[in-house]
Amino acid sequence: MAPDVGGEKFWASPQAEPKRAYRWLLHFGDGLSVPQWIVTKVSQPGFEISEHEHKYLNHSFFYPGRVTWNEVSLTLVDPLNPDATSIMREMLFESGYLLPTDPNVQDTISKARATSRVNKFSLKLLGPKGDPEGSTGNIVGEWNLHNPWIKKVDFGELSYDSDELVNLTLSVRYDWAVYRSYT
Repeated sequence: MAPDVGGEKFWASPQAEPKRAYRWLLHFGDGLSVPQWIVTKVSQPGFEISEHEHKYLNHSFFYPGRVTWNEVSLTLVDPLNPDATSIMREMLFESGYLLPTDPNVQDTISKARATSRVNKFSLKLLGPKGDPEGSTGNIVGEWNLHNPWIKKVDFGELSYDSDELVNLTLSVRYDWAVYRSYT
């Protein structure tokens, strides 16, 4: 008998399985530069719709405006090898940034170059099998970001009082996201 999804029997059914916050894989960049195992935390994409108010006499009426996709944040652990700090530095330079050591340099960061290294950003939500290979039979949903680029990198904090791992925090900006459900 199928579970009564909308009713009281949902949680009592052994077939009921919510999405879990710890079942995911992130494919970020070309896969070689940012390995999956150093990504410890990621926020899912979200959006906001602006509003416009129209006042008439003693009333206010609101109309939806433009959709803006919110930034995605990532937390990476910074291992010795591969060195995540060096990877982020390389991504910055590949975006077109040059150190201001030569006054004759006329190159700047461009969107085409900034998105070229991050080109693939796929967040896969896994089902109860927990297949680390991410076979399509175990993927329950997938977010794909279009034209992603790294907006902000925080290289973490160092302290003699702490024995914690060094973490990097990234903010990724993108034009839009597409969610695909596999259930």
